[in-house]
Amino acid sequence: MMLILAQSLTPEGRSTLFLWLAVLMVAVIVIGVVVMLLRRKLLNNGSTSEGDAGFSLASLRELRDKGEITREEYERAHAKIVGKAREMLRPPEEEE
Repeated sequence: MMLILAQSLTPEGRSTLFLWLAVLMVAVIVIGVVVMLLRRKLLNNGSTSEGDAGFSLASLRELRDKGEITREEYERAHAKIVGKAREMLRPPEEEE
């Protein structure tokens, strides 16, 4: 369809068509990147809200550095988080 349309246009019309197609493609890419960045920002903000029971390693480290938890508490929580992450990454065992 586009090929038929492009063949029926003058050379000047083709260059205008291709220019607008390029503008459209760039706009779609820019909008996609903006949506991706907004989504990432919203998901990160939602997961680190106060009252959230889960901790990331960075927030745990921050608590330790501020003195809000002891080094022993940090080590225990760190081990739990790393253990859970390893469990999630481990492939499921095959049943025979």
